[in-house]
Formats: sequence, C-alpha cells, structure tokens
Amino acid sequence: MKKTTILAVALATFIFSGCSTMMSSVTTAGGSEEKIKSMTAIELDMDENNIAISNKKVIDEYTYYTVTTKKGTQYNCRTEGGGLAYGGSFMPPQCAKKGEKIPEPLNPLTASQKQSTKKATK
Repeated sequence: MKKTTILAVALATFIFSGCSTMMSSVTTAGGSEEKIKSMTAIELDMDENNIAISNKKVIDEYTYYTVTTKKGTQYNCRTEGGGLAYGGSFMPPQCAKKGEKIPEPLNPLTASQKQSTKKATK
C-alpha cells in the first residue's frame, strides 16, 4: 500500500510539474509580441527590424494588430492561435494594406462552418 501511494504521488508530481512548465511557455491568447512580429515579417517578406506592431487587440482566438513599416506603409493584420487551446502555435498571419479587407481566416474548420451557413441561408 505504501509503495502504491508513493508511486502515485511521484507520478502526479511528475505530471503536474511537466504541465506547469508547458503552461509557462505558452502565452495567453494573442501570443508574444516577438513571435507575432517574426511571423508577420515572413508574411510581408520584410526584415523584422523594418516593421513595428501596434494596436494589438485579442478577440476570441484572433489577434488583430497594425503593422507600420519604416517607410510608413501600414497594414492591418490578423493571426489565429497562440493560446492554450492551440498549444502556443499560430496560424500564419494575414495582412492587408490599411483600408483594404483582410482575407478570410485560413482555419479549415471556420471555413467549412461558414460554407454550411451560406448553404443553409440560400
């Protein structure tokens, strides 16, 4: 009985310490500024040092933000993920020049739900 209890306590400690380590490395929804900046620079085919992120706003699983280049060009961008439900991962950001519409989300589940909604309303 004692060995079983000790083993159970040791196992629980191991499991929960692993979870807390993982949880601390995963940011809240919206993700870290550095990761978003890095992914956006790749999306816009620019150097990270040539862009600045501002007006970051998290709504549900999406993060909306403004990117300003050193030349003054502004983009509205959106990314999905970064929270615990996504394990800290992100969908690639989608950007459009200020005043243009950001493309629809890349999430296949979201896209299929919108298609079935459109069919139902016809």
